[in-house]
Amino acid sequence: MDPRAARGGAAGPRGFYQACLAELIAYVQHEASLDERQEDGATRRAHLEVAAAKGNPDARRALAGPDYPEAVQYLLDWARELVGRSGATMAGLAPLGFGTIADWARLTGRHPSPADVEALLQLDAAMRPVPRKE
Repeated sequence: MDPRAARGGAAGPRGFYQACLAELIAYVQHEASLDERQEDGATRRAHLEVAAAKGNPDARRALAGPDYPEAVQYLLDWARELVGRSGATMAGLAPLGFGTIADWARLTGRHPSPADVEALLQLDAAMRPVPRKE
């Protein structure tokens, strides 16, 4: 168990969950930014890896990004299963919806709590690529 979960205080377990979720969202946003396609078609990650290999310290820092809390690894796993499952629109992947989550939960035997459902919606928003402006 993550040692932060045992801490007392006014926030209690809900505060721990929210703190972990915030860290996870930051991690997911960072990873999504690295996967963005650049004008040449390569990802931002690929460009940074080339620069880092040449010794650029800024590129190394940009690649490092935040860690994610293992206490909510299950949310990351679930979000990866769900991203893009709500279909597509002219602007890209459709946002995750309650119906998609309910169907997924029923078909997989998962039982997300209401807080988990809200977290999945937030993670989906952070994971979906932002369409490039031409």
